[in-house]
Amino acid sequence: MLCTDLRGSAMNDKTRILICDDETHILHVVGLNLRSAGYEPVLAANGEQALEAVAQSPPALCVIDHQMPGMTGSELCRRLRAFPGLEATPIVMLTAADFRMPRPGDGDEQLSAVVGKPFSPKALIELIQSLLAPSRIGEDQ
Repeated sequence: MLCTDLRGSAMNDKTRILICDDETHILHVVGLNLRSAGYEPVLAANGEQALEAVAQSPPALCVIDHQMPGMTGSELCRRLRAFPGLEATPIVMLTAADFRMPRPGDGDEQLSAVVGKPFSPKALIELIQSLLAPSRIGEDQ
C-alpha cells in the first residue's frame, strides 16, 4: 500500500519527504500537511514499503514511526543510513515512547530529531522546514 504516485514525482521539483507509519490516519494527516506546505509526501505503511520507495527515488528527509510491526523505526533508520547518499539525510523519529529514544547529540547521531506522539502537524512541518533550511544542509556555504 504505497500511498503516493511515484511515477509522476520525478517530473516536478518539489522536495520529497518520506513518511513511514503504520497508523493510516497519521499518514493521511501528515501527507496532507506536507502537500499544503509545498512538499511531495511519499507515504509508506511499513519499513519494507519505505525501503522500496527510497530505492526508487531518495527523499530529502524521512519521518518514521518507532513502533511498527515487522521492522521497527530504529531498524529502518539503520537501513536507511546504509543507502548511498542517505548517510546525512535528516531523519525524524515519531514515537509514543519518546522518553525512551536517544536524543540527537546523546550518542545516537542516526536521528535528527525525536517527536513524541501526539504531536502538532504544524509543529512537525516547522521542524521539517528547519531541518531542510539551506544553512542546515550546506546549500548556502
